[in-house]
Amino acid sequence: MQWHGWSWTNFPVPEAHLIVGAFGVGLGLIWPLTWATEGPWPWFIGLALGMVGVGLMVWATASAGNVLLADPTQLVTEGPYAISRHPMYLGWTLLYLGLMVVSGSAWLLMLLPILATWIHWESGREEQRMIERFGNRYIEYQSSVRRYL
Repeated sequence: MQWHGWSWTNFPVPEAHLIVGAFGVGLGLIWPLTWATEGPWPWFIGLALGMVGVGLMVWATASAGNVLLADPTQLVTEGPYAISRHPMYLGWTLLYLGLMVVSGSAWLLMLLPILATWIHWESGREEQRMIERFGNRYIEYQSSVRRYL
């Protein structure tokens, strides 16, 4: 489905975020374990993190336009891709952090290093595929744009 250059296939839910997030929420339902979240600040901070994450994902999807990110025929280097090689992972991670802060879930906090490691490994694999596909063009892009921030 497309909407003004928007391709819903470019808005994937990374497996790492889905699995780790669901596992953390499930653990929280079985054995609630929270950290201090008194007052309105955690809610505001978590909501802001989540909104920035969603905004970044929408911007990345719109910037990709008709390029299928799962199987690209050209490099996308505009929009958020000009400042981060992996804005979708960054956006999903900000959303995860927002949920973690709003919920005060100690499980999501404890699982964060696993999520970060998994995402870092997966982004490295994706970059290797991009080098194989685009060669020096992608290597030049790598040298000029940071992986996450």
